[in-house]
Amino acid sequence: MGLLSGLLDAVFPPLCPVCREGLIDEGLCTDCAKTVRWIRKPFCSVCGIPFSTGTDTHRCAGCIKKRQPFEMARSAIYYQGAGLRAIRRFKYRYDMTVVESLRRFVIHGFGLFGTDCFDLIVPVPLHPRRLRERGFNQALLIARILERHSGIRVEPRVLRRIKHTSPQVALEEKERLANVKDAFRVEDERLVRNRRVLLVDDVMTTGATIRECARTLKMAGATVYALTVARVI
Repeated sequence: MGLLSGLLDAVFPPLCPVCREGLIDEGLCTDCAKTVRWIRKPFCSVCGIPFSTGTDTHRCAGCIKKRQPFEMARSAIYYQGAGLRAIRRFKYRYDMTVVESLRRFVIHGFGLFGTDCFDLIVPVPLHPRRLRERGFNQALLIARILERHSGIRVEPRVLRRIKHTSPQVALEEKERLANVKDAFRVEDERLVRNRRVLLVDDVMTTGATIRECARTLKMAGATVYALTVARVI
C-alpha cells in the first residue's frame, strides 16, 4: 500500500483540504498556511488569551479579578482563516482530510504548556442526543490525536453531559454561562481525584463550556488544565 500510495501521489498530488486547489505542504497549501495565525507568547499565564503588545507573559485583568477553575488554558491558533475552515470541515462534515493540519495545531497548542506531566486527557462530551445527530464527538477525535502524540491516556467516559443544551454559537456570553450551568457530571470521581487532567475541546469562544467542565472536574478532586485547537479573539 505504501508503494501504491506513493505512486498515486506522484500522479495525482494531494490537494489542500481547505481550498481544494493548492498542493499540500505539511497539511495545507502555501496560500492557506499563510492565513493561519499561531498563538504564541506573550499571553495570559492562566487563561492563555494573547496580548497584543509587550513581551511579558502574566495574568490578564480578567484572571486577576476572578480565579479560574483551571490552572492553565491554552489554544493553538486564532479561529480565523484556513484554521477556522479546517475545524468547520472536521466538525460539521467529518472531513478527515484535514486531520494532518489538526494534528499540527494540537501539537503546537500542547507545547504551550511547557510540560506533558498530565495523568489523563478528558474530551468535552456531547449530550447523547447531539452525539446521535452528529455521529461523532469532535473533541474526542482531537483528544485521540493528542493521545497518539503524547502517550497520555484518553478517558472519554469520565465526564458526562447531562443537560441537552442549545448550541453555544447562537448565544451571548451571559446566555452561554446559563446554558451550560450544571450541564456536566463526573461519572466516577476515583478516576480524577488527585489527578492532573487535560480537558480538550475544539474552540474556545467565551470559555463558558471549558470553565463549567473544569469546575465540575475540580469539584471531583482534579487539577484541571484545558487545551483547545482554536480561540476566538
